[in-house]
Amino acid sequence: MRKQIVLLAMSLLFICQAECLAWGNKKTHPALTAKAVEVSDVVDNYLKNQLDISDGLQTQLTWNFPADVKERLRRGEAEPDLVTRTLSEWIKAGSVIEDEDGDKWPQRPRHHFHDPTRNAGLDNQHDHPDWNNYACTWTGFDLTGESTVHWATIGTAEKKPTTNNHYWGKAREEFYKAFTESDESVREEFIAKTFLNIGHVLHLIEDMGVPAHTRNDFIEAHYRGIKSPLNFKDNPLERHVENEVEGAGTIPAKWLVGWSPQAKVYSKLAYYWDTNSYTGQPAGTSSPSNWGLSEQTNYQFLSQSTIFRANDGSLYYFPQPNVNNVTGYIEPGVYLKDSAPVNYGYISGYDVTHLARTKFIEKYAYIAGMQYPVLTETVVYHTTFDKAVYEDYAAITLPRTIDYVTGLANYFFRGRLSVEPNWADPNIVELTITNDSNNSGVPQVLAGGVFELYWDGTDGNRAEVNDFAVSGWGTESVLDYNDTVTATFTKEVNAACYTLVYEGQICENPSEPDPCDPNAIAVAIFRPGYQIIAWGLDDHNQVSDVPDGNEFVAVAAGKWHCIALKSDGSLAGWGYNKYGQCDVPDGNDYTAISAGDLHSIALKSDGAIVVWGRDNAYQITDKPDGNDFVAVTAGMLHSLAIKKDGTIVGWGGYNSYGECDAPPPDAGTVYIDIAAGAYHSLALQSDGVVKAWGNNNFGQTRIYDGAAGKVHEAVAAGGNYSFLLRDDDVLISWGGGDWLYGSMPRYHYRYADGNDITVIAAGLDHIMALTSDGKAFDWDWPYGDFPFDYFDRTVPADVVFTEDIDGGYDFSAALRLP
Repeated sequence: MRKQIVLLAMSLLFICQAECLAWGNKKTHPALTAKAVEVSDVVDNYLKNQLDISDGLQTQLTWNFPADVKERLRRGEAEPDLVTRTLSEWIKAGSVIEDEDGDKWPQRPRHHFHDPTRNAGLDNQHDHPDWNNYACTWTGFDLTGESTVHWATIGTAEKKPTTNNHYWGKAREEFYKAFTESDESVREEFIAKTFLNIGHVLHLIEDMGVPAHTRNDFIEAHYRGIKSPLNFKDNPLERHVENEVEGAGTIPAKWLVGWSPQAKVYSKLAYYWDTNSYTGQPAGTSSPSNWGLSEQTNYQFLSQSTIFRANDGSLYYFPQPNVNNVTGYIEPGVYLKDSAPVNYGYISGYDVTHLARTKFIEKYAYIAGMQYPVLTETVVYHTTFDKAVYEDYAAITLPRTIDYVTGLANYFFRGRLSVEPNWADPNIVELTITNDSNNSGVPQVLAGGVFELYWDGTDGNRAEVNDFAVSGWGTESVLDYNDTVTATFTKEVNAACYTLVYEGQICENPSEPDPCDPNAIAVAIFRPGYQIIAWGLDDHNQVSDVPDGNEFVAVAAGKWHCIALKSDGSLAGWGYNKYGQCDVPDGNDYTAISAGDLHSIALKSDGAIVVWGRDNAYQITDKPDGNDFVAVTAGMLHSLAIKKDGTIVGWGGYNSYGECDAPPPDAGTVYIDIAAGAYHSLALQSDGVVKAWGNNNFGQTRIYDGAAGKVHEAVAAGGNYSFLLRDDDVLISWGGGDWLYGSMPRYHYRYADGNDITVIAAGLDHIMALTSDGKAFDWDWPYGDFPFDYFDRTVPADVVFTEDIDGGYDFSAALRLP
């Protein structure tokens, strides 16, 4: 009969095992991960500034994960059908499913223990013959596992599962592929995989905040809590924390009182778990802050099997906390039993007020056959759970754990490069590479390793630059922090951007590299920089005062002024400046620009909008707040912006004709391009459909007949004109009161002639187009029964245009190859 009861108990144990083997993987682990990434000032900035991912952690990426991942997400209750998530959600998903492996009785958690005094993983079955004789034989599950440090950093184990496909090195491998794969969608998948795998590793450091996981204690914490086969009791600390986190929806604020986030910084990956500093010696009232997390937890806290045990060779013996260094006391009348106040006896020590309940100690010391201090409670009442104890533990270990998790995430992203390209030579680019790598402020060197350069075409496909060469660099080379090396490569004419990748050691001291992170990654993404060229009317020096340099990536023309975006994210302005429209704001975090008649607008990397210049029509006053915008455009008086959800917001210009009131996109589509004229607006949907609204007194908002079923690629708007590009390279312009008959505007078509047109733009009274091979067209607005080319404007000769063009009042501005 006893055997049947034990087997039933084991069955209940494993049914619940996925929830009780460490912090709850459904609530606590993702909450810890989310809080750590939230307080980090590294990860989000890295994504935005190093990887040119403007939305940072809120970037939505799609990965059609395989069936095994879907099943693990299902078991972890982490939305198994959701294939598109933000990067913050991907990393949380990884922290959820590290406890799940698809088996009926998950095996992965056996590798989630690390005892820093033995430098070993879980090994406690032989102290419990009932487990060994019954449960292990029946289930085939034995409680021995690989150290979680090895599992997280090396990714192998002797016991099932023997291979970890979500360890640190795998995340590195996938991070590398996120920069080097050809297909853009595949690269995005690898970024999602990288963040999922980082979440797995963060789970493993989070487990080191649980006392049982650092004190070789599975049995007492998860098995001996069973009072009867039908009354399963899992680890009470973990369950208490899981319940509190679930109720609060995050890490409760009561456990973070007085905490100032401070990311942990170590020179080696494994040190975040164990620095090998603690060998059992007393170290004061609390563990030294420079120890690894497993050392601090092991030193400071008790777990149910490891309470003041004598040094008899047991796997449960731990020298600290030591019974001789604690104090017993009575806490009177603050608890209730049967509605009567109860005085409880506690012990304190090691900076923990409620280190343990005395009856808790007496009961479990007896079970384990060990000596215990005799302290008396005024009422005989004891339990394996005591809220005061677990509240104290949580208030200490959870904030500390977050600091370790933050530090570990920062460690992954410590590699940084900055680059300065010289585009002066028409064929060969010289690149100056600076090592900006640092680990939460600690400078890092690049030791050996390999530099590679890739380029993206306008279609998003990526290829390696085969003749890229770094001067004097070899396997023994070292690049100190803030030092530079030079490189050369042949310019790709149609390159949209370049990605520089370093793979190798990134460490504090090249003579002591990190053996667990030999393939660290440093990266920089840079776009080709160009010179600005302008032509046409120069009544306010908008043409003659074009700034020098070849670091510009966008230019925008207003009525008589211009602004430009540099490759470093800063702005420049020139021309008519009566209202300060050329006085660009400081900063280097801008990603897009536009210029109205007398006001200017820019979009920041965090999705916020900045507007300056004249405010006579509330162009500035009514600017929308928030940081969920992805595109902006300025008309004569009003402006438009596309939000992350693909809808449009308009403001300014009095809205006399409803020019700010964008219609919602059609079901299943979003807006991807916008244009603003004097009192009308245009927008392009993701399905290629063009919408127009606002003033139609000149026919400018009536889309041409036959547009249905056609796919359009871009829109532009002049004062009272409209202009669009179709995917068959047909250009269409209309408006300006050029009527065919009645209310039918005359539509002007320029049919495909072999030129691959990629960009269009409109000034007040002229239109422009740019081809993929660097040819620019500039026309007056067509009217009457004349072809486009009848209205040709002179364009500067012997110029290879690229990237961007725009038009103001009777002048044009563009980017050109140096």
